[in-house]
Amino acid sequence: MCHCLFVCSLAWEYCLAITFFVLLLTDQIWGVVNRHCMINHSRMTTTFYQRQLHSSVIVMNHCSFYTHPIFHGMCTWLHPSAQDSVFNYDRSMAHYDIAMNCAARYGGYMGAALFVASVVVTVANPHTRGMIPWIIRNPMGFEVN
Repeated sequence: MCHCLFVCSLAWEYCLAITFFVLLLTDQIWGVVNRHCMINHSRMTTTFYQRQLHSSVIVMNHCSFYTHPIFHGMCTWLHPSAQDSVFNYDRSMAHYDIAMNCAARYGGYMGAALFVASVVVTVANPHTRGMIPWIIRNPMGFEVN
């Protein structure tokens, strides 16, 4: 029977090592695909966004000498590079959506791994393992006589 909380507890280094190991294992087994998906589609997002900005600058430089709003709008709408700008913007947003979906899946896996690691640390720690029957009997924490 332990009388001091810190004597019976698991060392924080072991808790950190268990958490790191579970997160690393989850990343290498389930997370690697989503991590690579997120990185690659993020790169493609920025590539197409830079192309969109470049084509937009071309359109604005070509149509900037029109002072009347109608002629300026017609020039920007009908300019051949404006179609490239719209296409590149749509491609950029499509890759952005895919990258964010991959990031959400990766975050879900890592969140589940953090939960599993906390359960493992709780079970491995003698102090918290001794409290599990009390928590199961009394989940709300109310004292019942």
